[in-house]
Amino acid sequence: MTAVYIETTIPSLFYTARTDTRSLARQRWTREWWHEIGPSFELHSSDAVIAELHRGTLEDLKIRRIELISNLKLLEATDEVLD
Repeated sequence: MTAVYIETTIPSLFYTARTDTRSLARQRWTREWWHEIGPSFELHSSDAVIAELHRGTLEDLKIRRIELISNLKLLEATDEVLD
C-alpha cells in the first residue's frame, strides 16, 4: 500500500473556521479526499504536525484537527524537521 504523509494543511482545511467560498470548497474537497480516497492509502503524520496544530488559536478547532490525525502512524521527526 502506498504511504501518504499528512501535513498540517489537511486537518486545517478539514476543520476550517473560514467561511468564504474558496475555503468552503477546499474544505469540501479535503473531506471528500479524506473519506473517499484517503482509506486506500497508508496515512502517516508526525509529532511535528501535532506540535504545529497545537499552536492554533481556536481551541475547539485545534482539538478536532488533532483528533483527526490521532490514529495515524506517527513518523519520527528528524533534527532537521524540528529545526
